[in-house]
Amino acid sequence: MRGNKILHIFLTLALIITMCTPVAIKAETTFQVISPISESTVSKNFTYYGGTYPLVVIPSDNSVWTAYPSASWIKTNKTTGTASNPAVEITVESNKQTASRSGKVVFSAGSASYTFTIYQTGNPTGKNPDTEPTILNVQYTSLQAPSYGQNYFINVGSNRAWTAYSTQSWIYYVDRNTYHGGAGSCVAMYIGVKPNTTGKQRVGQIIVKGENVTKTITITQSA
Repeated sequence: MRGNKILHIFLTLALIITMCTPVAIKAETTFQVISPISESTVSKNFTYYGGTYPLVVIPSDNSVWTAYPSASWIKTNKTTGTASNPAVEITVESNKQTASRSGKVVFSAGSASYTFTIYQTGNPTGKNPDTEPTILNVQYTSLQAPSYGQNYFINVGSNRAWTAYSTQSWIYYVDRNTYHGGAGSCVAMYIGVKPNTTGKQRVGQIIVKGENVTKTITITQSA
């Protein structure tokens, strides 16, 4: 009898210890999504020309996310990413049909997911947009900057995807690291020119490149 009582007490204590031991619960993965070009991280409207849109998808832990486009006309430049390799580009093919269409890319890590929605207009021309010539319009071809420096807004529009970069470190982007736009986009680049402390006039350029078309904005700064 005494042995049974001791065993009963031992089992009761073991049960109490088990019930009181804290259980680690893993936090559910969440996503931080950033737009490098300071646009929407939820959805994007594309013209029938299509284009490319960059996103940075960062999981809250070391999870690996997988990208799942919902349609064959939506592509990603990679299928997986991590917190240390989060950048991804979504490419939308041109729409050769008159009807508009929509789709999405779902980023999934475990039970967590994040959806980016894509809307694309129909093609009213009846022509294949892939064969149309590239149009690239830049507001200025040259600017004269004062020695103390100045900021400028420069409008860029194109029916193709385009990128822009500076040839000199004293010409910079005020609000981001780079500028580029998708097909059919019109973007106001916010350009800064630093004060000239060299004592001499200096010249630099901003190069805007579309498909088979390049435009140059020459910036001359006084001494």
